[in-house]
Amino acid sequence: MELGTFWSVALRVLYAIGILFAANVVGGWATGMAAMLLDRTKLDPLVRRMLVRLVRPLVLLLGIAAVLHILALDSVSTAIAAMLGGATLAIGLALRSYLSDAAAGALLLSNRPFSAGDIVTVNGVNGTIVDIGVFWTRVADFDGNTRFVPNSKVASNVIENISLKGTRRINEPIGLGRSADIAQVRALILARVEADARLLADPAPAVVVTKIRDDAVEIAVRVWTTNADFGAAGADLRENILADLATHDIPAPRAGLAVALSGSAS
Repeated sequence: MELGTFWSVALRVLYAIGILFAANVVGGWATGMAAMLLDRTKLDPLVRRMLVRLVRPLVLLLGIAAVLHILALDSVSTAIAAMLGGATLAIGLALRSYLSDAAAGALLLSNRPFSAGDIVTVNGVNGTIVDIGVFWTRVADFDGNTRFVPNSKVASNVIENISLKGTRRINEPIGLGRSADIAQVRALILARVEADARLLADPAPAVVVTKIRDDAVEIAVRVWTTNADFGAAGADLRENILADLATHDIPAPRAGLAVALSGSAS
């Protein structure tokens, strides 16, 4: 190799290294700028995070394209692209689940069935939405664990967004003996509900008979509360009902406990 050719190639390599370094620096700076600018918009936080994550990879791709051009590898890159064309199908099959998750992530961001901080049930996971990534939706469950749910699973299943309405109904089943005075029990429970400011008067609370058996009567207490108070208010209501039934000698079912605790809302 002639000296002039050597220095020409060396100079191109140095330029290429410089461009890659600059692309990395600019990518970091652009990511910070994008985050700052997007924070001033009214975009959903989940959308903002997704857009910010895409900035650095895009800048690096531009840097790589510039490096290929400087190194006069346009023809090489074209040949590589042609060879990769034959492998596209195999790669696509191998990555189809990831591509599906990425497409589902874009769909979730555009339709926005939930926002960061919403309490949801998705694909059997109940918790608070942290964010939507390219491939996974991150959910913090109520046991303090972080669950990563594939976006395709989220988008293709029923999404229950508990936070949308702001209120939630406590539906508490109670078992009583057949000789229990339902009117007395109803009065005791409604008085207890009225005494708790966390339990809403509108919609009106209800105590209804749901099932009659040979040895028991099943009733349900249905009362609304805010999402924030759902757990604590429901727990206190169950404890207070147990105490009231015991205090007034309300007969329990012979075959089981006086109160069946489900903790579920319907």
